Amino acid sequence: MANINLLPWRDWRRKRRQKEFIATAALSVLGAALVVYLVYAAYGKVISNQEARNQRITEEIATLDNQIKEIKRLGVHLALVDRHISERVGHKRWRAKLCLHHFR
Repeated sequence: MANINLLPWRDWRRKRRQKEFIATAALSVLGAALVVYLVYAAYGKVISNQEARNQRITEEIATLDNQIKEIKRLGVHLALVDRHISERVGHKRWRAKLCLHHFR
């Protein structure tokens, strides 16, 4: 049998496998980082959209609150006008007109 020294070939193979391992590990880390970034960006967009919707709802609620206050103010004003007219025209006559007005 021939005397062949396989040590240099084994060293070369070990170094090649080590480089492949490092390259695979680096690509895996980069891939995982990319996935984490994409998930983070997607959740950020979802949260941003929800915050925009919440802001719009808050604005609409404020608008409706103002409208409710105006309606209440007009209701009080209408009650004062009703009282004033009923005092001038007469309570029964005013109520009769008011009832007829509702049935038209």
